[in-house]
Amino acid sequence: MQRDVKCGPMPWLVLLPTISFIWLVATVLIGAALAPGYQHAGQFMSELGAVGAPHALWVNLLGYLVVELWALAFFVLAWRAAPRALLSHWGFAVLGFYAVCLVAGALFSCDINCRPTVPSVTHEVHMLAGGLAYLSAVVGVLLTAFAARQWRGGSYLFWTGMVAAGLVLGLLLALDPDSPWVGARQRLLETTLYLWFIFLGITLYRQGPAAPVAAPTEAGATPEVQAHTSV
Repeated sequence: MQRDVKCGPMPWLVLLPTISFIWLVATVLIGAALAPGYQHAGQFMSELGAVGAPHALWVNLLGYLVVELWALAFFVLAWRAAPRALLSHWGFAVLGFYAVCLVAGALFSCDINCRPTVPSVTHEVHMLAGGLAYLSAVVGVLLTAFAARQWRGGSYLFWTGMVAAGLVLGLLLALDPDSPWVGARQRLLETTLYLWFIFLGITLYRQGPAAPVAAPTEAGATPEVQAHTSV
């Protein structure tokens, strides 16, 4: 009997990354509206939570921290829903590390304007966490995309994952703090990641609960083959 494509582990697989993305967009828009002179195209999102920024504490704790907790919950749920395979385990572990790094980035603010002459320890932690997060995102997307080749309906996830990882890596390398478009590039990077995460959630939701791989029976034949040959 064919499984219902909507029998996945709740719509949370789709809702969690969507909520996380909306929460991020709302945080940036509200934070920017309360920060006079802030320019979306030319400034990092982290500058809204930098030391000395208006409402920095609320932006970090009620904004960016919550964003990553939603994302981390999604990666755990997606790992539980995905077909069991070593590559999947590694992929979701690295994506989870990406979210944990951004949690650290929310807890350790960058210095004012995120471009200090003499950086503080918290600034260094913030920048290290952010760099590791984006690199982990590239690796995690690649690993998970390769694992998706073995999933039902995962071929599109594989190809979109290759494109997303390549685009994110290119944007990461182009995040020059002195560029007047650094903010726009970071926003495009985040949007690319979240669109792929939502697509990942949709794919896992549609394929239904994870099932163990069918064990070979006599003569190495699967139960499906035996059913056909025994008629």
